[in-house]
Amino acid sequence: MITSLRNAGSLHRVDTFWRLQAVRFAIATLVTAVLTAGDCCAETDEPSVISKIPAGKLITADGLQDWTNTVLVATPKVTGGEVDKVSEMVLRYAAMFTTVIAVDVQKVQGEHRLQRIGLGIAVADGEDFRIVSARDGSAGLGMIGTQVLQAAEQSLDRVTVALRLATAITIDSPALVAVGGQHEQVVARHLIWAQPKSGSVSSAVWFIRGGESPEVVDGQGMFLPENFRETRHLHVDVGEFFLGIPGPKAFAMQGLPPGKPFPLAASHAAAACATPLTIDDFKSLAQYLTAAASRQ
Repeated sequence: MITSLRNAGSLHRVDTFWRLQAVRFAIATLVTAVLTAGDCCAETDEPSVISKIPAGKLITADGLQDWTNTVLVATPKVTGGEVDKVSEMVLRYAAMFTTVIAVDVQKVQGEHRLQRIGLGIAVADGEDFRIVSARDGSAGLGMIGTQVLQAAEQSLDRVTVALRLATAITIDSPALVAVGGQHEQVVARHLIWAQPKSGSVSSAVWFIRGGESPEVVDGQGMFLPENFRETRHLHVDVGEFFLGIPGPKAFAMQGLPPGKPFPLAASHAAAACATPLTIDDFKSLAQYLTAAASRQ
């Protein structure tokens, strides 16, 4: 038993070591992506960058049809707050819809580039997920399910591009996060980049609290694994219900997705929160993240 435990500890240290190396490499590729991209495709208002993933597309263990990489597949689950005061039906609908982010990476003149980013809402389909849309009337979810789906799709309509480069993109999405039990409106900023040589895709996310002096919530962001499938833990506030019906602020994320945390120190918070995000801000942030990873 002692030998087994020692071996297990050794394997854990090796696994942790290689995971850390992978994180460092992925963040280092961000600098490569940004510094080699110049200011190509730096527009923030190009309508073709974000696409809605068509209904019916399946997400399997092999990925999403017609897209090279699934960045995030986030399935909600209500686990915080006064869960016992919420009906089973409400909890079921709150956990029904999965948020999907995908990208399409193509090789252009010998280097991989991010051609487009896809957003969608999916439901479980056996061991897979299927993209659905209330707009085409094919979801078959009933009146309540369709209303919840419509609200989820409307949230995707509010996603904007903060900055786009040939090999990296930053998108902003309105989000609710539970801070000290209170549901607070923030912006979830997703940074997604492709390694120019290999085409591998990495991502990171942090929350931005708005106001006269925007700040990064909790002073940190999270580096996410590739092709990340997340159980998104939600907090419920029963004070946001009316006659048993949840209002728009009834459910909130309990924090950042699980991953590898990185600090966003005050000296770099301005760049991390900048809107619009400039290329200079982006380069400074990329270099800072690489330096931070090398110290861990």
